[in-house]
Amino acid sequence: MINRSCFALFAALSLTRCTLANLTSPEDGGAGEDSGLSDGSNLHQDGGNDAGIDGGGTISDAGNSTSDAGAASGCTPANTSALAPVTVHQSMPFGANVCSAVEINLIYAACFFGGDCAGWKSAHASCAACVFTSDTSAAWGPFVTHTSRAPLDANELGCIDNFGTGCGAVYGNYASCQNMACENNTACAHAVTADLRQCHTAAASGGCKSQAVAFASSNCLDVVNNRAANVCFPASGRDADTKAFVVAMATAFCGPP
Repeated sequence: MINRSCFALFAALSLTRCTLANLTSPEDGGAGEDSGLSDGSNLHQDGGNDAGIDGGGTISDAGNSTSDAGAASGCTPANTSALAPVTVHQSMPFGANVCSAVEINLIYAACFFGGDCAGWKSAHASCAACVFTSDTSAAWGPFVTHTSRAPLDANELGCIDNFGTGCGAVYGNYASCQNMACENNTACAHAVTADLRQCHTAAASGGCKSQAVAFASSNCLDVVNNRAANVCFPASGRDADTKAFVVAMATAFCGPP
């Protein structure tokens, strides 16, 4: 089961609203009946248009007028001056080649959808050690477990770094700024998708401008949009897309190079 406390509108929004995707496997107390990832990123799917960056990397000034939908609804960017930079933990390189396609295809049902995850880990120890790494590990794999809490995290930013060194932090800083400005903003608690998109656009030319410039002016925009998109983020919150995401992440990190 996915921890939906992070986000409620994943499929319609344009930014990661948490640094990492929070998932709870059944053996950690999750029921497993709700497997739709609600927190990845759709920024890569639309070239960043809804987040104030167009496909060419230009930051839009649209969304600053009080006549915009976001402003009219009260969903305007919150102050982001207290935002702390994102730290990306060292990640394993892709291609560990310790999991077969058969093993990987069993992970979702066993560990994310109410199956026998402990049994799967026992039967596929080498693969499991790659797929599920502890937050105390020197290098993280695709999914990170924690000693202090049940939900495990999808290592999305580490995945991005495998496609473009340093891009995990560049993207993460921009996404976390948008998160603070809009998704975690109480003024936007009941905002509809169009209002949140207006908020994103205003933030990109306002409190999140430095992060937006860093993202838009680097090769990381292309990395996220075109190279990492089909591996590091779920396409939607539907079960089938969640499974595809789990399989893609496990294959990239732990399958053959």
